[in-house]
Amino acid sequence: MIIENYRPGVMGRLGLGYEQIRELNPRVVYASGSGYGRDGPYRRLPGQDLLIQAISGLGANTGTESGGPTVAAAAIVDQHGASLLAMGILGALVHRERTGEGQRVELIMMNAALDIQTEPVVYHLNGALLRRPRTPVADTFHSVPYGFYATTDGHLAISMTPIKTISEVLGNPAALAPFVDPAIVYVRRDDIREALDPFFRERTIAEWLELLRAHDIWCAPVNSLGETFEDVAVKHIAPVLEFDHPRAGRVRVLKHPVRYSSGEATLRRPPPDLGERTAEVLFEVGYTAEQVAEMRSAEEI
Repeated sequence: MIIENYRPGVMGRLGLGYEQIRELNPRVVYASGSGYGRDGPYRRLPGQDLLIQAISGLGANTGTESGGPTVAAAAIVDQHGASLLAMGILGALVHRERTGEGQRVELIMMNAALDIQTEPVVYHLNGALLRRPRTPVADTFHSVPYGFYATTDGHLAISMTPIKTISEVLGNPAALAPFVDPAIVYVRRDDIREALDPFFRERTIAEWLELLRAHDIWCAPVNSLGETFEDVAVKHIAPVLEFDHPRAGRVRVLKHPVRYSSGEATLRRPPPDLGERTAEVLFEVGYTAEQVAEMRSAEEI
């Protein structure tokens, strides 16, 4: 088994790509994690938790109506992505045990970010209008500049970056001069945040992305869910599955978030109504039709 989460293309350049390893061992289970997929338009951008919170719509679904979006208080995309990849590996191992075949297992963090939002995403996909609540959500453990910043036309995510670097990009303004010492970025984070905020309010998201990415500063737009599903990287991974439900009609949900080279995990049948599969489950565990009928008559099921 091989597990890797380099940026796409690195393992191939090292002679350790999936096709190269499969030639040596067709039974290999080769697990890859990446931010946006090995062939997506964002494949060269950093696949980092905060940035994917922003692009996936997760950030815009936090915070308050008045205060704007708030960073999740845990690296939830990293953690959920790792759990999904582990489950995908287990599935591939079962497949190999049954067939003798190895395969590639791929987890895209963007899919993990959407999957962890299953309820709000499915509401959105089916017409619900979601708004941030009034209750604030705080992040207690990150130092500045990590967080979301208001711009002239929305919000921007800034990830792990030295204040000195941001100050240099901004022309070393006097307002940031007292804060470039990395030893104070946590203990004085409120002061530094107050000093940074006015600068980001002077330009649009697009202008900041162009400027900051040119200096390799990790940043991303804080998308609404509507913007998320119009994003070229999200469209590329095509995460939405549509199917006809016998009562609800045409429904849109998220696909299974893990990719397998042996085939796509897809919908076999829609979710059951309350009690729809009761008899089927009882038959599977050994009850007879007569016993099930008796339980129905006695209103036990």
